[in-house]
Amino acid sequence: MGDQMEEIGDRAFYGCTTLSYLRLGHALHTVGTEAFTGCNALTEIYLPDTLMTIGADAVGWKLEPETNQRVKNDALTMYCNSKPAMSYAETLGIRRKALPDAENTKPAPEVTEQPKHKSGSFLFSDPAYRAGLIGTGLSSLLVLSALIFRKKRKG
Repeated sequence: MGDQMEEIGDRAFYGCTTLSYLRLGHALHTVGTEAFTGCNALTEIYLPDTLMTIGADAVGWKLEPETNQRVKNDALTMYCNSKPAMSYAETLGIRRKALPDAENTKPAPEVTEQPKHKSGSFLFSDPAYRAGLIGTGLSSLLVLSALIFRKKRKG
């Protein structure tokens, strides 16, 4: 996700079953409650050193398709160095590896060219484009569209 995003809200990606890999930006300081619960395909998440708060059940839980019951995602690896993220991983028994220095030393370069694509009536603006969700499938596209729509309504 883009380097400008500071917070991911509660249940923002809840049930996004096609999200398999996530690299969160360097401005991020908060991941909300159940933000990535039910992301059943998620196997790697990179959390920056700037992360100060991680909500309850934010990551590490799959949802059983038939019962919708939460089960631990044993395939997940968290790459992180921040104390809140390390504590969260340890408490839940999530496999954790140190965030490589190359991943955490400087933000990605700014995107200067405006994208030229439209989807429906929503223009993928520069900040939304930089916040591009790494994932595959229609669910990921729908979640990204919802985020862009919410940002346009607020701003």
